[in-house]
Amino acid sequence: MAKRRPIFPLEMMEKELGFKAESLAHSSCKHEDAIRLFYSDLSPVSNSPLERTAKEFESYQMRKALRTSNKCGQPLTRQIPRSEKRRLPRELRQIVYNFTIPTTKYKLPGPEGAEGVNLAHTMADAQGFYFPHRPDLALLRVNRQMREEALPLAYRKTTLQLEDVSEAVKILIAIGTIGRENIEVLEISWDSRECLECGIDSNAPSQDKILWGLPQLHVGSLVKLLQQCRRLCMLRVCFEEELIREIPPGDFKSDLGINGLASVRGLEKVEFGDRDGEPLGHCGLLDWLNGAMTQPRVELTELNEL
Repeated sequence: MAKRRPIFPLEMMEKELGFKAESLAHSSCKHEDAIRLFYSDLSPVSNSPLERTAKEFESYQMRKALRTSNKCGQPLTRQIPRSEKRRLPRELRQIVYNFTIPTTKYKLPGPEGAEGVNLAHTMADAQGFYFPHRPDLALLRVNRQMREEALPLAYRKTTLQLEDVSEAVKILIAIGTIGRENIEVLEISWDSRECLECGIDSNAPSQDKILWGLPQLHVGSLVKLLQQCRRLCMLRVCFEEELIREIPPGDFKSDLGINGLASVRGLEKVEFGDRDGEPLGHCGLLDWLNGAMTQPRVELTELNEL
């Protein structure tokens, strides 16, 4: 077969493509047993660097032409109207969202991340539609319809990492009903910077528990918010290892926050770790708490029947 001669000067093609034809020589097939390569149109890749350069230049010219305008001033590539995009069935759009949104862990940036949450604005957005969840996801910023459809899935595929009890309360309020009804995995550090900053208060309900480092502020609010997370299936709670090792069982079980945490039922999995993320070993206190939280959830309708 006669070799096809390029119709453009080699110097011009190299200048437009940005590489030298000789750079393609190392990948040419020189042996009979070499693997044959084909283009997407099933035409074979030539062994000649010159012919391969000409083929690349033809493809480059076609792509360049598609970006230019026709005589009427309209792009040659047809723009899909927004109305046609919405014709895609909801089920298929959900499949697209599922492939587009990656599963990840999300932590508010900086140790004072929750301080930036505007609770006054949150009161006007009870659903949490405008809460800046996963700012890295451009999918949530396309338009209102796409955000409404993809936001619940974004919460289901995100593990929220919360630094302490106070931050957990602020964030669970801010994400609104959309976030609380769809979050499935949470990580909470069971302490409170506010308690540490306030020190020991003589009017506190239990100075012993403060000495042990168990948070006393906002624990009741956090428990109520956790009970609203209907899809929550996995919870990881981080304690001080020394606290779990030395606190008397009676003080631990009678603590207001721990008692409330034990009332959060219906979880499939509960894990306990230290502040460094290492898992805490089995002990009677944690086994008791795990057993309480993995019991089936009792719905209000069931309580009324009783």
